[in-house]
Order: sequence, then structure tokens, then C-alpha cells
Amino acid sequence: MYTVALLAIQNCMYSSLIGPLDFFSVASFEWQRMSGVSAGPLFQPTIVAPENRDITAFNGIPIQVKTFFDHDTVYDIVYVPVIFGDMEPLLADSETIDWLARQGRKGACLCSVCAGAFLLAQTGLLKGRKATTHWNLADSFAKRFPDIVLKREKMLIDEGDCITAGGVTAYMDLSLYLTARFGSPELAASLSKLLLIDPSRHLQSPYQTCSFIKNH
Repeated sequence: MYTVALLAIQNCMYSSLIGPLDFFSVASFEWQRMSGVSAGPLFQPTIVAPENRDITAFNGIPIQVKTFFDHDTVYDIVYVPVIFGDMEPLLADSETIDWLARQGRKGACLCSVCAGAFLLAQTGLLKGRKATTHWNLADSFAKRFPDIVLKREKMLIDEGDCITAGGVTAYMDLSLYLTARFGSPELAASLSKLLLIDPSRHLQSPYQTCSFIKNH
């Protein structure tokens, strides 16, 4: 069984936090069905956050957190959701950034969707490596983190212990990918059919709005 920490962040997109929670729960149900009644759940997802914080999603819904940061627990997978609005306070949140960095150094697979890649990059663990984020945030990301090889056209980049995914609904692509990697391709194929998730989205390019240099 793989433990999954879903990081609750101020102004995160609610669906990008609760969606994976539902997905991993369904994945475990399907895993047990495919493997037999004796099989345990594949994933154990839980929402985590720093202690004594009131966290509200972008849509105004309060996020209920029952598991808090500690120095002893290391998760198999740590997931950073989509973030809307001003990221500067989040990037300056040393408690969260240090916790992410510690999880990564101790062996957790760090994952992010959309602007969540900024938090992973802030840990320093992506330095000299490849990553992606939402295409509309790519210029800002490249300017802030020039030592990261940004693949802005990619929907998902797997660097082994760090996985970054593109824009908002890429949490479905990431969840499906994690199911194949930590479960099996057969399980991912079954969930793709069951949940109507397209497994073939590899590029963000079709969604991009073209922009042109006009000061020539």
C-alpha cells in the first residue's frame, strides 16, 4: 500500500485536491476487485497541511485537514494541487517548502499540477532537471527558475522522484499515470474506461493561445 499526502494549500482549486482523493480511492477499490478479495488497498490518500491553519480553497470552501506535518512520517507520494491567485506568500512559506524538501530528500515521490510546480521548484530539488507547468505560467516559471529545464509543451514530465503535470485538469492525467506506475498498466487502462479519462494526452500545445512579438 502506498501512502499519498495531498497537500492542502490556500487558494488551491478544490477539485484538484478532492479529485485525486476520489481517484485514488476508486483505484484501490478497482485494484482489490482485479486482484481478489485478499488484496489490500493500493493507495492510502490523506489531506495534509501545517498545524493550526485555516485553509480555504479558491472557491471559498474550507478544507478539512486531519493530518498535519511532522518530522517522522515520510509518504510514498506527495501531491501539490493547482493554485490560483498570488503565489508569493506560498513561495515564502518556509514551513511548507521545508516539509516538501524533507519529504523529497527522504524518498517521497513529489508530484505537482499546474502552478504547484512553483512550490516543488522552490525546494531546489528540480535544479538542473526537467519540469512542466501550465503553458500560461511558463514564462513566469522560466524567469524565476532559470536553472530548471522547462518543457512547456509537455502535459507530464517524470523525473523519477519528481513528477510535474501541466494545467488544471492535468490532475486526471497525473492520477492515471501514478496508477500505472505504482499499480499496473492494466489497472490504469481499467480506470481510464471506468472514469472516462483520455490516456493519450501528452501535449499542452493544442490548448495554447498563440502570442507574437510585436516590438519589431
